[in-house]
Amino acid sequence: LRNDVANGAKTNQQASEELKTWSDEQYKELSASLPMHVQHQYKAQIDSAVGRQGAGFLPLQLKADEQKSINLIDRAFSIATRLPTEKREAYLNSYLNNSPVSEADKANYRQKLRTESNKIDIDGRIVSAIDTSNTDDLSKLSTELSEGKYPYLNGGQVQDYQASISSKIHTLQQRQQIVENKRVSESNKV
Repeated sequence: LRNDVANGAKTNQQASEELKTWSDEQYKELSASLPMHVQHQYKAQIDSAVGRQGAGFLPLQLKADEQKSINLIDRAFSIATRLPTEKREAYLNSYLNNSPVSEADKANYRQKLRTESNKIDIDGRIVSAIDTSNTDDLSKLSTELSEGKYPYLNGGQVQDYQASISSKIHTLQQRQQIVENKRVSESNKV
């Protein structure tokens, strides 16, 4: 029963009722063979043991409920990262608000989502700028990173993004120069 409660297969109440039923059945089987003066004492000992065992089910159920909730929140987090920026936090909060996890864990999930949202938004802007060969957008993004527009990124992440953006700007400029050189070379042939 303890394993069933710990795994979330049964609730505290279900396990307690099953234990009481089983104990009562065992008592009925054994009580016929016991002397009358011992039956009452034996019943009191069984009831006491059942009470002690039953009390141990509640912490197990609470832990199982918390684990289920954490799995659900992890799934909600994953889904939230695929939503538009403005809907991400509200979606995750709908799962966090009533979950039995600690307030510190809830704050960690919110912070993790904000950081991940910053990364997703930056990566999207980088991809968009590269697709359109727009070095100005990349330069603007680098400036925004320097100015702290993405507050949930740490210093190392900002530096990594700026180095990546600088490299991409350089690559795009080289491509643009190659295209320009080809155009000039073709125009000289005509």
